[in-house]
Amino acid sequence: MGIVATFAQEQPKLEVRPIARLLMDGALIDAGKEEEDLNDGFAIPDIRIGVAAKYGDWSAVFEAGMQYGKVTPMDMYIRKELTSKDFIRAGYFVTHYGLNSSYSSSMRTGMEEPRCNLALAHNYMLGVEYVHHDSRYFGSLCFFNEKESMVRSGNDNGNQGVGAVTRLVYLPINEAGRFVAVGVSGGLQTPQYNKDNELSHRMITLTSTYPTRVSQVAAQKAMITDARLMAEFTPELTVAYKRWCFEGQYYFNQVNRRNALPAYHASGAYGMIRTVLRGGDYTHNDEYCNTTIPKGGTMELCLGYSYSDLNSQKTDIRGGIVNDYSLCFNYYVNNYVIWRVRGSITTARHRAGFEDNKVSLIETRLQFKL
Repeated sequence: MGIVATFAQEQPKLEVRPIARLLMDGALIDAGKEEEDLNDGFAIPDIRIGVAAKYGDWSAVFEAGMQYGKVTPMDMYIRKELTSKDFIRAGYFVTHYGLNSSYSSSMRTGMEEPRCNLALAHNYMLGVEYVHHDSRYFGSLCFFNEKESMVRSGNDNGNQGVGAVTRLVYLPINEAGRFVAVGVSGGLQTPQYNKDNELSHRMITLTSTYPTRVSQVAAQKAMITDARLMAEFTPELTVAYKRWCFEGQYYFNQVNRRNALPAYHASGAYGMIRTVLRGGDYTHNDEYCNTTIPKGGTMELCLGYSYSDLNSQKTDIRGGIVNDYSLCFNYYVNNYVIWRVRGSITTARHRAGFEDNKVSLIETRLQFKL
């Protein structure tokens, strides 16, 4: 009886907690030559609700979101801890690809993600990912197929687009208030679903919008037809010392094409300088391999620049060149509420079928995340 009682006491307990997110945005926009589409106003661009559960070494997240009245699946995965520094997860999530992918969409340092990351990095995919993390090394490897697998059956989707991506980071210095992280990510993926049957799994689209969710208008867009395989590469760097931090990435994408057509190339880069106006020093989050989200009461200022070039001369595809300069103030009111104010100047030029344009805007966001 004593053995049975001891065994019963050692059983893990099921822990369940709610997940919630609410973003409320407002923006004033000088739209330049696109004033008919880019409008001032208010929006609730993201609402999410779900649950997270943990039982011993097993955990799971189930989260659904509503964006502009449309309900969509968000994070939905099962995770197994292999050791205290290794885990594997399977389901629907944002794969690790560069530093920016390690932040959730509502926790981007400069309020909106860099335009180059939006155009050239990954979004949600259905996959299986292994992750190792410790104070010196981070490594991940993910095999995935396209996100349309979440909303379409195989007979409707056709042959699914697939891919693989890895992220490797080394931290020669990792102390409280002082760390350096140098990394590289790379991946391969095939074309994904398109509602036009002739283009489905034969075309890759790269695009980014102007940096506001109040009005969703494309600033650049490249449609690469006869696509066979896209190769991706991005080195990253993070340097932090006390209340100062720099984060940056470079991107290079190449799309190999069918019918002896020349390969398409796109590139981009961003840099972000962060400084704490009130609060403690920056620290490193080893599990996600990024800068830890500041604690409640912290005030932060972020100066950012993003460049993305979707023009490829050899292919005569002119998706456009976008430069974005931004300054963002973040006030972490407490551990659940953040108030942000962001000003930016964005130029879009050399776009096929569109005039060059310059957009200036100031926006604010009040967000709650549980």
